Amino acid sequence: MHNHEEHRGLSARVPTGRSPLRVMAPLALILMLAAACMPFAAVANAATAKPNTGSVTKRAQPVSPLHSPGASPKPKISPAPTATGSPTASASASPTATPTPSLPNVSSIDWEPPAQQSPITVNVPTSYYSATFPTDRDVTFVWPTQPRWSAFNVVGGRNVRIVGGSLVKTTKTGAGIRITGTSKSISIRDLNIDMAGSPTDALNLSGDSSAPYVNRPDVYIEESRIMNVNGAKNANHSDVYQPQGAIGHLYINGLTASSNYQGLFLSPQAPIAAISLNRVNLSYSSGGDPSTPVTYLLWLLDSAATSSTPPTDLTDVYVTPRSNQGLQQAIYPAPGVVNSSGGAVGAASSDGWRSAFFPALPVTGAVISGNPPAGDFVEAAN
Repeated sequence: MHNHEEHRGLSARVPTGRSPLRVMAPLALILMLAAACMPFAAVANAATAKPNTGSVTKRAQPVSPLHSPGASPKPKISPAPTATGSPTASASASPTATPTPSLPNVSSIDWEPPAQQSPITVNVPTSYYSATFPTDRDVTFVWPTQPRWSAFNVVGGRNVRIVGGSLVKTTKTGAGIRITGTSKSISIRDLNIDMAGSPTDALNLSGDSSAPYVNRPDVYIEESRIMNVNGAKNANHSDVYQPQGAIGHLYINGLTASSNYQGLFLSPQAPIAAISLNRVNLSYSSGGDPSTPVTYLLWLLDSAATSSTPPTDLTDVYVTPRSNQGLQQAIYPAPGVVNSSGGAVGAASSDGWRSAFFPALPVTGAVISGNPPAGDFVEAAN
């Protein structure tokens, strides 16, 4: 807090006194004596004069921009921004903001990926597709009008786009959509994916899978529906989405997904710069492996993580666990989990697990148990 002192102006009134000289003394002598006596009179009067409080105007105390009403700083990705334009502190420095990792508010996020430049356009078949592209070329994939049924595997590209389409995967190997080694951004939008016939990941989207992780693209998953992901403890650990490589900022805006094994696996086994989840609902789908006791639909950290949890924002994130379990058994790190130093990092709740938060992690927002009040964020396509 700035320590602003209040200054009052002193208006010293010099009282008049009668000179000991005669009034009829020569004018020149009077002036000489008056000039000689003035310094002494000023000193005496200054010592005895009282401030004229009736004529003082109180100076308004300046308000620091950091504490002015309605001027809360706009959050940005850590490190915290340094305030600019503040008055220079005189006696003591202004307090330093706590360096808590934070993210842009959802309303201020530009969910649109970077614009492409002279992209290569590829018409994708319904069958298996695999290709490699230079990391300095943009690529747009045009999905077929009929549902694809096999794996899609792409390496490279700079800004890679898939907009609109359907995948009903029936082959037993390969992720539904796997894009790796991309340099700048990966964006999928308006996709309808059904993984019931394939025990594999639905999405693997990332940059480099090994150090020094030169390619770390931002990943955008928007307005898509991914259903019936299935896996098993002793077989494929299938996920709705797992990066499987380094990424920059993960933006998920509008996702409805179900799985009988795992959902969004976002533990930083490779570097992740930041995570923003908005309008996401994840649910358990029946038919899971009986030997698998739990279905973690949102993973933020695990024992294989190579770095700490990145700054993460959860806005309108809903999780529906198994019918016989609570929210605490569908998110991870679960309650009671500790890190290698023995510190608690697990989820917590203050409302009987109707919602949960992660007080020891750089996570803002909460996970809400159940379905969104108005239903799935992304409805099934016709």
